Order: sequence, then C-alpha cells, then structure tokens
Amino acid sequence: MARLDSRILHIGSGCGRYAATLRDFEYYGTRFTGHYTGIDVAREMVEWCRAHFPDDWFTFELSGAYSRVYNPGGDPAKPPRYDIDDASQDFVFSNSLLTHLLEPELGGHLAEMHRVLAPGATALMTVFCMDHLGEALGGRWTFRHRVGEAHVENAEYPEAAVAYSLKTRREACRVAGFVSIDVIAGRGQSLVRTG
Repeated sequence: MARLDSRILHIGSGCGRYAATLRDFEYYGTRFTGHYTGIDVAREMVEWCRAHFPDDWFTFELSGAYSRVYNPGGDPAKPPRYDIDDASQDFVFSNSLLTHLLEPELGGHLAEMHRVLAPGATALMTVFCMDHLGEALGGRWTFRHRVGEAHVENAEYPEAAVAYSLKTRREACRVAGFVSIDVIAGRGQSLVRTG
C-alpha cells in the first residue's frame, strides 16, 4: 500500500488530520519524503491546510465538484476532475467521501480515482453498505429513503448520508474500471479496497 516515499492522494482531505499524521511522523530519524495531495470542496479547509503544511511534501487543492449540500456552487453537469496526472498515484484514499455521493457523483469520483491510480497500486474508501449495516449504527441511521440506487437518511438533504447495496457498490467500481474489488464489513462504515 503506502510507504513513506509514496505519492498519496486523499479525496475529501478536510482539515488535514491524515496529512498531519504524515507531517509529524518520525521513526528513528525517518520521515515522510513522498508527496501527499489533498482535495476538498471546502475552501476554508483547503486554505488552512495550505498555510499549515510544508508545500514541498504537501499540496492541497480546491475541488469544484458539485454537491447540493457541501458545494452547491459546483456545476452538476460537470463530472469531477482531479488536477492529477494519469496513473501517477501510489495510494488513493477517501474517508467518508463516498458516504455523501449520489449516483452521478459517485461514478465520477470512482472514475477519477481509477484514472490517477498507478498500475498495481491500491485505493481505499470508507462507505455505508446496506448489506453490512445491521445494528452496527445503533439505530442512528435508517437510510429509509431512496434516490435511484442510493439509500439516503434525509430526503431533503440526500447527500448528508448515503448508503448503497453491496451489489451496487461493486458494480460502480467495476464500471469505473477497477478489476480487483473487495468490500470489507466494518462496524458502521465498510471499507472498499480496489486496484
């Protein structure tokens, strides 16, 4: 997966909590020497990260991807496009990004993740999977509303929490170009590992 010299892409980087782990990591004088790129739709978070991480190892980009809740100024007709070269990233991950995406945006982000992933590299994504939820969330979410294949918690703000069936998750990854697709059940969110 990722090494200390890896090129890492984090979609939905937020306030940089994972970047901070890399920035501050030191083990017997060994530090992170790769390159981390964080992409997020929240301008204030991107600007804060740009000011608090060394730009020789860390880059933070503002995404123009549309989200009715998180980035209503984005163009819903325009699929997400990362300013990252094809097949250039050793590790791509997102933590809770796919839990906020309806079908068109889901497919667009998965296709971009596949496009930038280097051959033989891995992508990891946390998701809500209807087949794995059960009682794990303690009744917090029901996902009782439907928007196409998506199960959503709130009909008025569907992107607030989105789940899909295991079959739909796998099919979306396959359509994006991924061949190796594992969906691992978790307590609450599951993990999709692709390559």
